[in-house]
Amino acid sequence: MPTVFQPLESPQFRKYFGAAVLSALGDGMQMIAMSWFLYQRTGSVASISLVLVVQTLPGLLLSPLAGALVDRSRPQWTCVAADVVQGLVLCALVLAIYVDQWVLPAIYLASLLMAVCRLFSLPALGALVRDISTRESLLSANILSSTTLQIGMLCGASAGGFLVAQIGAMNVILANAMSFFVSAVFIAWVRVQAREPRAPAATGVPLTQELREALVYARRHPFILWLTLVDIFDTMAINMFNALLPAFVSRELGGGPQDFGLIEGAWGGGALLGGILLSYVVRRVDQHRISVAGPACLSVLILFFLAAQTTAHAMAGYFVLGIFVCAVGINTNALLAAEVKPAYFGKIKSFIYMCTSYAGLAVYGILSLVGDRVSPRWIFASVSALVMTGFLWKLWRLWRARQAQTGTAEAAAPTE
Repeated sequence: MPTVFQPLESPQFRKYFGAAVLSALGDGMQMIAMSWFLYQRTGSVASISLVLVVQTLPGLLLSPLAGALVDRSRPQWTCVAADVVQGLVLCALVLAIYVDQWVLPAIYLASLLMAVCRLFSLPALGALVRDISTRESLLSANILSSTTLQIGMLCGASAGGFLVAQIGAMNVILANAMSFFVSAVFIAWVRVQAREPRAPAATGVPLTQELREALVYARRHPFILWLTLVDIFDTMAINMFNALLPAFVSRELGGGPQDFGLIEGAWGGGALLGGILLSYVVRRVDQHRISVAGPACLSVLILFFLAAQTTAHAMAGYFVLGIFVCAVGINTNALLAAEVKPAYFGKIKSFIYMCTSYAGLAVYGILSLVGDRVSPRWIFASVSALVMTGFLWKLWRLWRARQAQTGTAEAAAPTE
């Protein structure tokens, strides 16, 4: 099996990796800036939840269309276009904050537009990583690709809390806008040659028929449906923490933006380690088994985090959560890239994104109603119980399948 750093031997992957690291650093800083800015301006969890609700809407409405279009287009230029648009949107948002006019509506609109861009860029990035990597190095490439996000959380989020306190949220958001423009230049610089055919751009086949075929393909491959559920659990947990962490730090821990940034940075450090550990674990454990065990670990670790009474305890809990959530997420992406046919890859990724968007909408809707009335600890406990229920359901399904297999083998055995 290739080492985790082998994809970096490719000049094309190094260009992509540099662009992704830069963009992730900006995103990590902005997440701290935007969440803290909103919470300080409104004093309400509901305002943060509303932004997150807005971010899920494109996934609810446009995911199938986005996946089909990505399968018909060149992923590289989809990524470039998404980066440029997001940079322009953030520049406009900084202007709205600077003149102090329609600030909250501008934040919601910017969140919506950037979510539309991410809707197209996420499956395109997955396809781009696949196209510039060999099949043997796909897991390592996905680990490094995910590592860029964790570097953003570790360095960007940690620095973000201090930068917000020193130079203000507006300047941090502007820095993220610049990172998108530079990222677009690096992605455009990558030379891509698709290794497997994608869906042709002009086949005469309606998009609706392509989508139906993708759903049939997913139903015929049960591992896709389970990976979808695993991704939903991971995304629900991340969404919950994104919405509640500012309030948890302020109300439960009595901390400020520096504490918020340190805790978010701990997640990034754990996630960075999780990707590296995964490259060694998969040499001894089947990737499908990792996907089964992931939700159980997530459920237990949420309980460990919610018991935090100090910033150090919360950092430790978030660090370990980052390890497992990142490892399971990378494992899911690698399985999809390796086992889903390229003609269906974008549509399957968008289908999963649509499902996680519905789950996210449910989480944000509930948090908008109860987030200011119920302790974050009780909400964390409820999500932990839900995730454990999903894990137990999967174990029951596996047990039923094994029983059915045993019964079939006994029925087929010759009798004397």
